[in-house]
Amino acid sequence: MNHSLPSKLIIKRSLPVVILLLVSVFTLTSCSKAPSSINNTYITRLSDTLNTSPITPVVLEQLKLTRPSVLSESKITLSIVEFAGLTRCRLNVLISEHNNQLGKTATAASQLKYQINFIQSADNCLNTLDDNTAIYSKISDAKKQKQAHLMHYFNTMLFKEPELNRTWLLTSNELSMQPAGYSDTVEALTQLVTIKKQIKSQQFSQVNTDSLFNALEQLNKYRFNQALIQSARQQIALNNSATQFVKTISFGDLCPTGKNKKEAKIIT
Repeated sequence: MNHSLPSKLIIKRSLPVVILLLVSVFTLTSCSKAPSSINNTYITRLSDTLNTSPITPVVLEQLKLTRPSVLSESKITLSIVEFAGLTRCRLNVLISEHNNQLGKTATAASQLKYQINFIQSADNCLNTLDDNTAIYSKISDAKKQKQAHLMHYFNTMLFKEPELNRTWLLTSNELSMQPAGYSDTVEALTQLVTIKKQIKSQQFSQVNTDSLFNALEQLNKYRFNQALIQSARQQIALNNSATQFVKTISFGDLCPTGKNKKEAKIIT
């Protein structure tokens, strides 16, 4: 007996049901109103009641970010012999990884991580070197230089990394009434703030570079911060336009003393 035919018939009969379900989900999703629609509905009903034209909200413009200045390249160089002398503290491995092709194409976050790792490894390395040697002075000077410029690398990460840069970019996405990713975003931003505080207070040994990429991963997963900034800016623009519109209304004309008008009841 051939059992394949009934299976095919069942599939063919169930396809229209599946398609209807997909269309229904798509329709419900596409018909859901954005949070800002409440503001627009209020202004529209108010203007219709007063037979006036509403004030159009100001169109949001792209925010202009301040680009970090460019640092001059370090003039501290190591000879092959000096570089080989770092084998005991393994700082040579960190430097090699940074100077290969992968290091040259590293992201801003990876650059920041390298600077922090170098500073954290430098102390252990200096303990293995003679403080009267040239290599000791070079590693010490490089460490101080990186410490002085570490906040610059942090700010460059804020400007260049897409997970942080897109926060200020315009988007069509508004924050929903039950947004996903709130707690994860707060945790990610808390980690970044902690790193910034540790850098400013020169607590370099306490910085956890692994939390840096963990924070970026969470921000990229939910993109909650971009929707939050977009919604806040949108609501401010709508509130400002509504305020300007209400200021043009003469309540004395709508509701003269001793009289009752339907328009005043509707507005109330």
